[in-house]
Order: sequence, then structure tokens, then C-alpha cells
Amino acid sequence: MRRVTAITAKLLVAAGVLGWIATSLSNTAYSSESGHGALSPNLAMSSGIVPQYFEVSQNYPNPFNASTNLDYDLPDKADVEVRIYNILGREVRRLVDRSQQPGSYTAHWDGTDNQAQVVPSGLYFLVLLADDNWAVRKMMLVK
Repeated sequence: MRRVTAITAKLLVAAGVLGWIATSLSNTAYSSESGHGALSPNLAMSSGIVPQYFEVSQNYPNPFNASTNLDYDLPDKADVEVRIYNILGREVRRLVDRSQQPGSYTAHWDGTDNQAQVVPSGLYFLVLLADDNWAVRKMMLVK
């Protein structure tokens, strides 16, 4: 069972980081009118290899046109959340929100929001929370 206070604290830290990044990068407002995503285990996981460290790669391709992928490694079982935010710090898409076993995973985002509407071109932030670990990656959607 998730501890609401721990998750809330992590989200506040991530939101603070996003706010700082957004403020320092640009004063331009991007609106999000509206991704769909999928999660799949990597080849390393199917071969039984367990990562030693928490690691989050930069998404690829970046910049991207239609879709992008993000690889991450979990050395231990963790409650994982993968979310996409726009430049204003608003959640656009929630890709993952579940407990995951140790292993390597790939999250896929197809450039749509939680309502399956295509989002506009612009700068987006991917935030990954896994228990006490977190990472933020900057992504550029170009159409």
C-alpha cells in the first residue's frame, strides 16, 4: 500500500524542480490542449539480469516527432510513477503508476495526453519517481 504522504512529498519536490526549470528556461507559455503510453520490459529483464543501480536514460529520440521512449532500471521492487508535464508544470500524461519488480523497463509516449488528444509541439518534462529515487528529463516535441 502506498504512503500518501511520501508520494505527495516526492511530487512536491518534482513539481518544485519543474517550476524552477520552467522559470529558468523560458517565460513563454505553452498550452496543452490535451499522451497515450505503454510500458514494456526490456530485453535485460526477460533474460533475468537485475540492474545494480537506479538509472534513467535520456528519452530517445529527442527531439521527437510522433513518439519517444524512456529506458529506466530498478534494482529493487518500487512504487513507480512516470508522468509527463508541460512547460507550465501541468500534468499532461501519466504513463506508469504501479509497483514494479526489479528490472529494466521502457516507457513509451506517443505525444498524446490523458484524454488521448494530441499535444502541441513544445518542451515537456518527464518525471520518474521510484520510492526514494527520482529523475527529471527534458523532452522536445517537434511537429
